[in-house]
Amino acid sequence: MRLKSTSPAVGGGPETRVVVYTPHDEVSRELIGKLCAVEDPIIGCPAHARPLSEIRAALAT
Repeated sequence: MRLKSTSPAVGGGPETRVVVYTPHDEVSRELIGKLCAVEDPIIGCPAHARPLSEIRAALAT
């Protein structure tokens, strides 16, 4: 999967930024579509990845 990143500055802090990733090509767009269709995706880096439902449950408490 190939992604392009955009990193605009956010007001309030000199080192505060938001990074937005968008598909670089049509194949990547299709792969992201498949990821979005996963019912309970795994979120995070390999060392800290957790199912989205687990993250949402932790945030709700």
